[in-house]
Amino acid sequence: MTLNSTVTKVSYAGDGAQTVFDVTFKFLDNNHVTAILRDANGAETTWVEGTQYTLTGAGDENGGTLTVDTTPVDYTPQSGETLVIKRSAPETQQTALPLGGAFSSENVEQALDQLTMLVQAHSEEIARAVLLKATSGQSGITIPDPEAAKFIRWDALAQNLENAEITGAGSIGIPVSVAQGGTSATTAAAARTALGLAIGTDVQADLDVPSQAEAEAGTAIDERVWTAERIKQAIAALESGLPRSYLAGFELANNGTDADHDIDIAAGACRDDANSADLVLSSALTKRIDAAWAVGTNQGGLDTGSVVADTWYHVWLIKRSDPGVVDALFSTSATSPTMPTNYDKKRLIGSVLTDSSANIIGFSQVGDMFLWDSPPLDVDVLNPGTTTVLRTMSSPAGRKLEARIIVTWRPQSSGGLASCYVSSPDVDDEVPQSTGARDTAGAAVGSSTSGGIPQFVRTDTTSQVRTRLTDSATNDALRMRTQGWIDPRGKDD
Repeated sequence: MTLNSTVTKVSYAGDGAQTVFDVTFKFLDNNHVTAILRDANGAETTWVEGTQYTLTGAGDENGGTLTVDTTPVDYTPQSGETLVIKRSAPETQQTALPLGGAFSSENVEQALDQLTMLVQAHSEEIARAVLLKATSGQSGITIPDPEAAKFIRWDALAQNLENAEITGAGSIGIPVSVAQGGTSATTAAAARTALGLAIGTDVQADLDVPSQAEAEAGTAIDERVWTAERIKQAIAALESGLPRSYLAGFELANNGTDADHDIDIAAGACRDDANSADLVLSSALTKRIDAAWAVGTNQGGLDTGSVVADTWYHVWLIKRSDPGVVDALFSTSATSPTMPTNYDKKRLIGSVLTDSSANIIGFSQVGDMFLWDSPPLDVDVLNPGTTTVLRTMSSPAGRKLEARIIVTWRPQSSGGLASCYVSSPDVDDEVPQSTGARDTAGAAVGSSTSGGIPQFVRTDTTSQVRTRLTDSATNDALRMRTQGWIDPRGKDD
């Protein structure tokens, strides 16, 4: 055998789908291979064979294959992640040759191969190190031990490295404006731009940064210095993420190919419901309600169990913080969905309802307004009585929302004098009046006519509103349809 290739490492960009990766270099044993996953933030995790992957091809001249485990935990590299597979031959020599007499040339060649592999691995590591130019006369340069809140710089003789304070004597303070030609305004702006700090006036005041007016007026600002604390504060101000409760996009729609079981989720951005992270979906996502959750578009979306009939399912945006993957799922819980392994951020973005066949009922959404394609008739009763009754409407359960209701009250037997009062269970139960609506907390009155005007009435957490009538007789008819509902999707939380 020979070792003609110098390849000792191969990298693959994750796409959320590929699970089989070629190992394009020869390795003698599975223990001679290291797999490292680099996430979107640059953090690295060294994988363990038998946990995250399996390996085949040891001793093969053409290399082998690494297969990622997907159950019970799915380790498939996601978009933004990088899988690096490298050879890491041990620095030991295990081949024992006899003293005199015949010995195996194959064993000798394998030992030489392992030594060559070790040299190649070290060459690859050295190539990633910081090196002085070949013509440099410097040697013996050492790096000092780390010290908190200090930077490394060249010493006064430019012969070695040392730790330096950020400010004070012998510091490396960063002036906001530098007196090296140009006006104070020009250099101040240039310094801020060089630091990558597009700072608003409120942050300027907190950090004592020169304002635009100061700069244009030529105010003496050359002595102002950015301390480490000011830099940290500025970065925190710029990188604090989206505002609390922020949400834009994520409109839901029945999928055009499988409207009964699939929901399309538009791109968007929001703050999670714990106000601890941003959730950004850069492209549309399709999830299936009739299959167990799996990461990626056109994959299952149900958090637990199987889809059932006549049930509200709440759509949650979820995020796995370690690689930054954003996905979605369906859950019967409006507050605590069952999260997939390693997913730790969430935000409710809407709700869907299944019919008697466990199919998703058709709807449309624009902003926070959801409308049924065919508004269901939720109440259809004769002689409903004059006592207070709670009526269940076709709006999402588990939350108090404004349902858009059409009320038709036909008091045919009461001489046209009866009135119907529709109100939220959250407000006082009052006697209906024929003089107009009680405009409190979404209360609405249907008059003694056969017509119906859409009313917004706040439901309770069981999707119920309250009705009360002044009169009721045998042929008097009460009908109520839910046209849709308004769901702020956590914007006021």
